[in-house]
Amino acid sequence: MTNDEFVNMDTTKRVIMVNQMLSKEKSDALKNVAKKMGLNYSSFTKEMRKGGFSYNQSKKQYEKMISVEDFQKSRQT
Repeated sequence: MTNDEFVNMDTTKRVIMVNQMLSKEKSDALKNVAKKMGLNYSSFTKEMRKGGFSYNQSKKQYEKMISVEDFQKSRQT
């Protein structure tokens, strides 16, 4: 996968794909996945944070982060 393909991929599809890859890694998951994709580690992690996603180290996956305000709004409906 090229850097352009990775950057232009739908954010949700990208997170699903990367999370599947991360789940298969035994150690240094982020670094290994970035390397397998042919991407620089720092560029990879920066791009993955776009769209409000954050890496959950204990679950070894990216998750969507929402603001307190958005969370409160979702609980009201």
